[in-house]
Amino acid sequence: MEKAAKELGGIDVLVYSVGIAMHTRFEDIADLKKVHDTIFEPNFYGAVWCIHFALPHLKKSKGSLIAMSSLSGQLPAPYVSLYSGAKNGLNGICSIRT
Repeated sequence: MEKAAKELGGIDVLVYSVGIAMHTRFEDIADLKKVHDTIFEPNFYGAVWCIHFALPHLKKSKGSLIAMSSLSGQLPAPYVSLYSGAKNGLNGICSIRT
């Protein structure tokens, strides 16, 4: 973010739009760690890092944060348990107040 802000003269908007889903019953996941990491790294942790490092620049510019989530983050559906969890976490982190 620092390099982008320097080269672009600041950051006015951050749009975080990533989605990697799954479609399986939770009990049928053979390698939980691998599936967790595959789903949570981009859907949740990627947003955490981007938002954290963009916030000072967005506050300075009075800019905007746009994070694409999913209805599954509010109303979990069958077969997408980890995806729903990641998007619920994204919803939570985007409720920050500055």
